[in-house]
Amino acid sequence: MRIVSKKICSLSLALVCLLLASPGALLAGPIISSTRVTSVDVPAAVDPGRGDNTGAFWTFSELRSFALSPSPNGESKVGWQDVSGIIHVTPLTSGDERKAGDILVGAGKLYDLVAHDNGFAVLIMKDTRMYVEKYNDAGTRIFRTELTDSDDRVDNWHTGKLAYDGTKYSAYFAIHGTAGWTEGHEGDKLKYIDPLGTIQLGGWEWGCSHSMDQRFVSSDSADIPICVSDCYPGKGIYLENRYQVSQADGDCSGSTNARFGEAAMAGEHGVLVYLSIDGRSRWDVIFDSFAGSAPFAVRSEVALTSTPDKNEINPKVVPVADDKLLVSWETSDGGMRTFQFVDLDGNPLGAPEMVDVHAGPVNDFKIYPNGDIGWAYAWDDMNHLKIVRIQLQQGDLNGDGTIDLQDVIIGLNVLSGSNLIGITTDGDVNADHRIGMEEIVYDLKRISEE
Repeated sequence: MRIVSKKICSLSLALVCLLLASPGALLAGPIISSTRVTSVDVPAAVDPGRGDNTGAFWTFSELRSFALSPSPNGESKVGWQDVSGIIHVTPLTSGDERKAGDILVGAGKLYDLVAHDNGFAVLIMKDTRMYVEKYNDAGTRIFRTELTDSDDRVDNWHTGKLAYDGTKYSAYFAIHGTAGWTEGHEGDKLKYIDPLGTIQLGGWEWGCSHSMDQRFVSSDSADIPICVSDCYPGKGIYLENRYQVSQADGDCSGSTNARFGEAAMAGEHGVLVYLSIDGRSRWDVIFDSFAGSAPFAVRSEVALTSTPDKNEINPKVVPVADDKLLVSWETSDGGMRTFQFVDLDGNPLGAPEMVDVHAGPVNDFKIYPNGDIGWAYAWDDMNHLKIVRIQLQQGDLNGDGTIDLQDVIIGLNVLSGSNLIGITTDGDVNADHRIGMEEIVYDLKRISEE
């Protein structure tokens, strides 16, 4: 016969009474329940940019990057631009509070940022030239490496991304040919740079053409380039400049019917969300999944929205498990942001949630070392950055990646005074670094939503 502690029974009864007395506590969904927004003061007014990613590509000159990058130690840094065109890098603690004063990189256009425990690297454009620059936390520049050549340039509307795999930086960005057979055309360039700033072998000097936008499909071991092309190697979305994962009509003159979106790796599969107007009256969100290695065989392509009266904008995707993704987007008429869990075939898992947060057209959602999801942006008040963090690991008291009755039982045992092995305070839900009634209530809410 199993003997159950009277103390645990008493706590359980009290918990049930609490939930019955507060039924509204069970109404909030997992995203709303786990989203935290932290405002960070900045020393100069933020330039949020103008427009979204449904306009003509040359209007991308009005878009601005808010590049949040977690570092291995759990802290983060945010790159952004002020209204005078100065690039700032704001260091943050693991709790998303300001850690130190901004490091000023100077005038230019920020494309992306990679944070390290003791510094950062940025991809920036200055006077039509593209650079990777690396700094330490004191603001001292360690290197500055130019990535453009004598026969190309970068224009204000061009896009680009920077990634780091632990051994090298990968820079992928659009260029305009200024001499030779590429003169007057739009292509892209892929460059590898070592931690000391030396350009490495590999990559290419001219890839998709016309290359309208670029991203990486990143995992722990690889950063795979993906582009939107209106002409070469074909009309659509291509990995590694050769493998098509989605068709999109184009005119070979700078127009296509697709707009990124975000790409990511989920286990052994790549995933992508983008906007399409092919055969549609408005821009809708399309979800793609494909094999994680060449030739990147397409697994699924499905439209997540079909709204004839408004455009969807700024879609994002981030993996929460090998077979579960979180997709998010906004609409052109304003309002709250939509979040939807889907499987690898794009099938919805649960109901969508509307959350009063926003994300920019070129922002990426990032995953922190503890599994949290985060990004940076500015809205309403341009004297503050907003750091949005979704803490889906909240309530996971045994660190097994799931929230279930085992976590509730662990919480009840902790409250009863039992000494347990293998529990973690990473599942803390109210930042008191303890396991208590708040965690148990949260877990019961999450379980009820599954």
